[in-house]
Amino acid sequence: DVKSAANPGDIKQDSRVFTDTDGRKAVRVGRWIPPGESSYTTVSYRLPDGTFGRDGNLEYRAGVEHQLTTNGVDLTVNVYGPSAPQPLEGEWTVDGDTAHTRFPVTRPTVVALGYGVR
Repeated sequence: DVKSAANPGDIKQDSRVFTDTDGRKAVRVGRWIPPGESSYTTVSYRLPDGTFGRDGNLEYRAGVEHQLTTNGVDLTVNVYGPSAPQPLEGEWTVDGDTAHTRFPVTRPTVVALGYGVR
């Protein structure tokens, strides 16, 4: 269940879930931003029960693609997990079971966290 919020304007979320060539699931959220305007979009979702399995091991990854027709934008990612995560990719701040990162999207970027025994 993916939830979206944004400042006033049209936000479009593709209701389909896509699988990329590596078998990863992806959703698409977008909107039209008139020239000279700015916008924010918030996307949140809850991982389904059983995601962490019996051993509690999970590797969480999020990827973002830079859009060539827009100026670099900041992306903030907050992850609330069942235990303290271990940063795997990206610059993360970890506080208990919460991890936070923020960076400008100027190129394709992946951030990742590990949970459980590593």
